[in-house]
Amino acid sequence: MALIRNASNFTEGLVNGLGQHVAKLDETAWGVNISTCYKYCGSIRFPVFSFPRFAGTFTNFLLPWLALTAQLPYEARDAYKNIISFCLAVGSPALITYSLVLTILNRYWIRNQFQELLERARDRGVNNEYRAFNERVAAAQYLLQEAQQVPLRASQDQGWLSSLIVVPGNEEWWQNLKNRLAHSRRGVTVSLAFQLLAAILAWIFTVSAAFKSSLGDGTQGLDISSGSTWIWLIPVVCGWIMVGTQYFYGALQHDLSVDAAYRAIDNGNGNTVQETQQGIFSRPINAWPRRPQWLGMSVQGDEAIEGPAYNYARVLTWWRFATIVRDGFDATINNIAHDRTCHGEGWDLSLREENLTGDMEQTAAYCGLTPDQPLPPYIENISADIWKRILIASLFAIFMQWGTTGPAILIAYLTPTQGLGCRSGSYVLYGIFGTLAWATLMISAMISHAVMVREQGGNRGWRYNILCALAVLTRMFGKTVVVVNAIWLILSSLFQYIGMFENCWCQGCELSLGAKGWIMLFKSSADLADSASSQWGGGIAMSIIVCVIAFMFFYLACKEDSD
Repeated sequence: MALIRNASNFTEGLVNGLGQHVAKLDETAWGVNISTCYKYCGSIRFPVFSFPRFAGTFTNFLLPWLALTAQLPYEARDAYKNIISFCLAVGSPALITYSLVLTILNRYWIRNQFQELLERARDRGVNNEYRAFNERVAAAQYLLQEAQQVPLRASQDQGWLSSLIVVPGNEEWWQNLKNRLAHSRRGVTVSLAFQLLAAILAWIFTVSAAFKSSLGDGTQGLDISSGSTWIWLIPVVCGWIMVGTQYFYGALQHDLSVDAAYRAIDNGNGNTVQETQQGIFSRPINAWPRRPQWLGMSVQGDEAIEGPAYNYARVLTWWRFATIVRDGFDATINNIAHDRTCHGEGWDLSLREENLTGDMEQTAAYCGLTPDQPLPPYIENISADIWKRILIASLFAIFMQWGTTGPAILIAYLTPTQGLGCRSGSYVLYGIFGTLAWATLMISAMISHAVMVREQGGNRGWRYNILCALAVLTRMFGKTVVVVNAIWLILSSLFQYIGMFENCWCQGCELSLGAKGWIMLFKSSADLADSASSQWGGGIAMSIIVCVIAFMFFYLACKEDSD
């Protein structure tokens, strides 16, 4: 290639900037056609690996992003599930964004639901009757907000859930639970601040330096496009910190079981016993509903796995759990407001706690439940509000995936030789497979829910067996795609930095141009600076705008949540 570039009398296969033949080597000549490249360079000849170039580009464009992935939410049971959590995020920004937006919207919904309950609990008519009940309501709201990273269930076995809601004396249990959840909530750490700052500054300084000294350099532009595929990490990591997660596996189950709570017993005189509560739990106490399998693999799938990355599969069961708890508090507040006692006798202002004392059956009825009532975690009739949240989260997931992958495609596509080649094609594949993985796993979660509804109701048959197979197969397919896509993103970046794409097929964009492909040889970065400024600037500006919009959405939604 150097021979062609330095030969002043070379005329074979010359082309202009549109890939059209030119007769002589003058200012109109941009490069040579792809057949000439193959003739002089061969089909598989690569440049010598340059460690200084690799070290510089890897350090500036990839290493800060890889370091920042350590701040993604993991908190799964073991290393394997945490690795899959990493792949779910890196392999599909759409999926991790979908889980994040659902978590934020669910928190916003439960805040609005409990805001009304808190206003009623703080009303003089209720507060005078039972002063501490509003604190119990606030603690329940906090639990529901922080509980999305685990598969929480409610149980009325032995009247436990109704006892937690109604029985006097459980204020301390609720308040301690809230305090422990706040203590184990992940916050801003020094490592987070430094890794975020390092990633942002490395990207800003590298892009600024490229504009100042290398504007128009095709290799530099392609390096920028490669680094820009990771920029979604900034708003996503910040979003998970703002919405909040528990910072270690099993934190919620520990917080729920560390203190004993009071439970009404069935002896007719309103006595209680104090023991480890079993009304709210994050791990199954019994086998209802049975966990179906298909070829030895769980049909329930990711809904049962603890960790924020799997929140996408819990949207329906979390809503069911939150609705059960909300309705119990709603019925209780309504009874207090109307001076109805738990035991059925007249309300006595001098005996506030005794007014809410009753046996197991009375306590359950007071909050709209019955003792030993099954509380199905899976439901068939889903609220329209849930579908609205799923739609919003889906749109935002697509926005994040293609709003950050798109600029990388744009810069790589418009960098001469213009066309869909190895670099732009690799980003297109990354975006397509990231979107496909998100859609497949979302559908798989819905199918799993449909199976569990049938399992819960004992409705089995040939349709049930087909759904079991579909739930497992779609989940396995989606996870395979997301793992391969995560590996592909890292490898495609490394290929760019070590020069794997520096060959005739890739440089000539033969993927899209075919025999019309050509390789640029005779233009310097100064010659291309004007066109590159708009191409680079447009792509970088689009990336920044997408990240700013996402960050502001996450911030404002979480700010409303904390007001």
